[in-house]
Amino acid sequence: MVNILVIDDDTNFLNYMVTMLSREGFNVVGAGDGYTGIALCLEHKPEVVITDICMPQKDGLATIHDLKEEFPELKIIAVSGWGYSHPGEYLPKAERLGAEYSFIKPFDREDFLAAVKDLAGMTVDA
Repeated sequence: MVNILVIDDDTNFLNYMVTMLSREGFNVVGAGDGYTGIALCLEHKPEVVITDICMPQKDGLATIHDLKEEFPELKIIAVSGWGYSHPGEYLPKAERLGAEYSFIKPFDREDFLAAVKDLAGMTVDA
């Protein structure tokens, strides 16, 4: 079973993601901030991390940077809503730091799941 870590300070969105991905057959753990996310990454060794960009304390850009330093092969998806300004400004930075995919909230569920499955090495139905 593929392990996924979701990091997002929005409890409703975090719960939605954990539920959606669990129903797709993934083993999912959630974190409410970047510090907790990094600790859970060390503990659970996920194949894929999904992180929000705009979070208090440790934002997603710093989280991606630190995760890639510790786990260079880790697959990361960055997501962002309105946040600090326009999400389109932060998502390219996330990709430069090593995120393989980025999505603006709200995103298309099927496109998002296809990206998760791609990073998890799963076959994606056409």
